[in-house]
Amino acid sequence: MHPVTVFLCMALLLAGSVVMLAGCAEEQAQPAAEEPQASIDPIASGKASYEKFCQGCHGEDGKGTGELGTDLATAPADLTQLSARYGSFPVDSVYQAIDGRKDVEAHGPREMPVWGNIWGEEGGEPVADDIIEKRINELVEYIRSIQE
Repeated sequence: MHPVTVFLCMALLLAGSVVMLAGCAEEQAQPAAEEPQASIDPIASGKASYEKFCQGCHGEDGKGTGELGTDLATAPADLTQLSARYGSFPVDSVYQAIDGRKDVEAHGPREMPVWGNIWGEEGGEPVADDIIEKRINELVEYIRSIQE
């Protein structure tokens, strides 16, 4: 075989190997995503969380009429009236009520689950605070969207 042909074959083989290795390195460099970085529609994500975690007590319509709420000593809040009750939507208060990790003991017992702790560990593994914050913020946005 001619030396130039050998050289060209070796160069092609080397180039192919480099491309293949680069592709493998790129696949390995990307971390497995636990959750999407940004929701396409945070209100839709919040609604899904509401349906899964809140609807049982607060009701399908958010008016505090869920079937599980009847067993509570304190009736669940009508979430559709928060803006009317406070003059504007109380973002921080709603966030803190959902999170629950910084609840003030002087305010009395808490019947609502502490979602910040519950969502903070899934399958025995800790969940990053930014993922918990994202879930809570999506739920807050959904509750804001159902104001009457």
